[in-house]
Amino acid sequence: GAIGTQARGDGGATRGSSILASTRDREDSTSEPSNQQRLSLRDLLVSILLALFRHKSAVDDLLHYGDLSLLFGAISSPCAPYNKIWRKASTEVLLSIFRLCLGENVISFVHRKGCVGFCVRNLKT
Repeated sequence: GAIGTQARGDGGATRGSSILASTRDREDSTSEPSNQQRLSLRDLLVSILLALFRHKSAVDDLLHYGDLSLLFGAISSPCAPYNKIWRKASTEVLLSIFRLCLGENVISFVHRKGCVGFCVRNLKT
């Protein structure tokens, strides 16, 4: 079955209580996602990322590939009002990383890549 559907006894499918719509439903829909759908998606992704980055090895991968700096960009770069929920999501993830996995390797990365200065420059513009 497709994501977000439940099988019926007659071989069809009905909408489940899942946050995500089925692939077919998304293709048939011409409207933009509602604010509630955006918030539900954000909550789902944030919960996954928060669970993932509780583990030092996941944070180490962010450092290895340089992707931790992307979170600094996400929290400080200008964005459209409807994307501010993603800025808040990035802030939650970054704060969680600092709270749970802050160590010499994270601090060194932030200094070496100039992440704080990057944020300040973005916020000034």
